[in-house]
Amino acid sequence: MDEEKLAFAKPFEADVSRKAGVWDITLMIFINFLSFVCFAIVLPSLSPFVEAVYGHDNSTFQLWLGAAVALNSFGTFVGSPIMGKWADKRGVKEVILFSLVVMIFGNILYSMSPNVYVLCAARFIVGFSAANYAPASAYLAYATSIERRTLVMTLNSAASILGFAAGPSLATPFLFSFKIWKFDFYRLTWPGYISAVLAVVGLLLTLVLFHDIEVPVLDPVAVGAAQKSDLAINAESVSEEEYEDVDPLGGSVKNVTQASHASLNLSKAASQSALSLGELATGKRRITVVHGLLLFLQFAFYCAFTVFETLGTLYAQHSYGWSTVDAGYLFSAIGADCVVALVILQIFVSVLRVPDMITLLISQVIMIAGFGVLVNYPFQDPVQIWRFLVGVFSASGAFSAACALLISVFSKVSDGLEQGFLMGLLSSSGSVARIVGPLAATFGNKFVGPGAVFAGVVGVLMASVVATVVVIFMQCMNDSREEDKKREKRGAIERRKPRRVVKRKERSGLSRGKRVHATLDPAKLQAQSVEEEYAQ
Repeated sequence: MDEEKLAFAKPFEADVSRKAGVWDITLMIFINFLSFVCFAIVLPSLSPFVEAVYGHDNSTFQLWLGAAVALNSFGTFVGSPIMGKWADKRGVKEVILFSLVVMIFGNILYSMSPNVYVLCAARFIVGFSAANYAPASAYLAYATSIERRTLVMTLNSAASILGFAAGPSLATPFLFSFKIWKFDFYRLTWPGYISAVLAVVGLLLTLVLFHDIEVPVLDPVAVGAAQKSDLAINAESVSEEEYEDVDPLGGSVKNVTQASHASLNLSKAASQSALSLGELATGKRRITVVHGLLLFLQFAFYCAFTVFETLGTLYAQHSYGWSTVDAGYLFSAIGADCVVALVILQIFVSVLRVPDMITLLISQVIMIAGFGVLVNYPFQDPVQIWRFLVGVFSASGAFSAACALLISVFSKVSDGLEQGFLMGLLSSSGSVARIVGPLAATFGNKFVGPGAVFAGVVGVLMASVVATVVVIFMQCMNDSREEDKKREKRGAIERRKPRRVVKRKERSGLSRGKRVHATLDPAKLQAQSVEEEYAQ
């Protein structure tokens, strides 16, 4: 068996050569930030841009607007499994470089769109390139140890949320316009060009600073050999310890008991290592109901916020007479609100030691309250502006905290499983939400009004609360079962001790009294051994 295969059959945390540097991890977090920026930066100006290249035909305008938003997420949904498989086969760096080149092309094509068909195609291309979120997140999972993974994934989630929430504000300062050859720079095309420039920065940093790692592909044959090797080493070490401790002249019952206990612990550790490796290599470790519930939470959170990002600008323009620039300022304030919410989250989790799931539940309640404030009847009538602002900032801050907590909890639940594959599922869930959300928002706004759309969001979030309560209940039940198993194991160990000691004393041919007596007087021991030989 090759030594390389045996090395990759070891747990990931043991392979120090695969650990990434700070720059590598930071760069992958920046790539994920860039993916969400490319989705969100165009949202405040997308509606007037579609109108500029298509015209305001009330019968089909809303359809094309929803398609322009949803096609970006559909591209991400399609690209995630492709790029994930590519990263497994060829490495992360290659697929990241390819995705950034495609991102540059797609954003330039968007800003130069002559008609709505090219615009929608460009949105799909940009969304496909933004699927680099999956391989980048897989890199973060493979390149970090268990101890660091939760922190890194939380930072990754925070960067993604900031890109999602603050992306629309990045083009706000660019109010001037000019033209270079066929490149027309003005307020509706600036978002695409800014995204292209950010992608160029990411491309250069990846070329210069990024160091790829070899993604471990576990071979079941290699895993089996590694298990046998570990068990043989453990058995050999235990056997030597037993022979040393069960010496007929100098041993003691206390030493025999310690050797027995050490043998039991080593066997238990070897079996646990074999179980972990076998499950990881063969894929027998199950994706539980908890994973499905957490994926639904991801869908619910992103669906809710995407609905607001789709309707927010139109709602403010029609209700309060705001301009596109005013909407950009609103999204800038939302980005700052998200940062404050993440700081408060750290206080809750790190200082006050509030459990993750309880904090997540609190965030969901605040999010429901925020969107609930936006509900008004009749549904076509807008709410007062102070209600609008209170609802927006409450929902946005709670959204950022909930998403950061969700990815942390998801990473912990997925410990021991293939993190890259599961992060791809998490990304796909968010992509589906970014498809459903804009379509539901545009059609709902057209037929029943914005108030009804926000009421539907409240319903989805209430369902997510039910899912969170179920997860908490299942965790409590699992903790109770684990405690019962620990008590049973402790009882089994206590019951094993006398039998193992007696068995080894019988092999030594000496009773406890004789061993103690022999230890005190070796001469009497020798005489007694002679008498026993004559008796036999």
